[in-house]
Amino acid sequence: MNYSIRLAKSQKWLFAFLLLISIFLFSSCQTSEKVLTFALEDDVQQYYIRSTKIKDKHFLADIDFTIRVKNGALYDPINVNYSIKELPNGVEDLKNVTVGFCVHDTVYSVMNKKIIMKNVDPIKFRYTSELAPEDFLELVHNSDDIKIQFMFGDYIIESIKPEINETIANFNIILDD
Repeated sequence: MNYSIRLAKSQKWLFAFLLLISIFLFSSCQTSEKVLTFALEDDVQQYYIRSTKIKDKHFLADIDFTIRVKNGALYDPINVNYSIKELPNGVEDLKNVTVGFCVHDTVYSVMNKKIIMKNVDPIKFRYTSELAPEDFLELVHNSDDIKIQFMFGDYIIESIKPEINETIANFNIILDD
């Protein structure tokens, strides 16, 4: 018996088209353990720094970054996204939460914060925000001393994440500042 499958000409073209699209998508995305790289239009490279957990007593959050570079320069503000999964004791209101990056006693705070998800288990709140390009450059140049801060009014949770510091330090190679 012959069990071969015959495809119509249009199905062959569709299959070839889907195969080419798949190859293109995989070739435009490079990955490393911590960073995904995408080629965008107009010679823009987009880097996505994968999510990192921030843990403290009665606090759990994730933070990730999206960075766009064109011709060796930061192209847009840096997107800083963070999810708060567990609140510190005594903190009820997340409207006033601020995220910043402390380097040598200077805090570079995110701006244009927006809630993009609320009460979707296990996430209590997911925010998107921006970090000014010049502030990100300060982090790149001082990457050995970055502390991530989650500020709830007077209550501050501070975390040093060597894997984020090392990943940010690698942008020295990419940027022509």
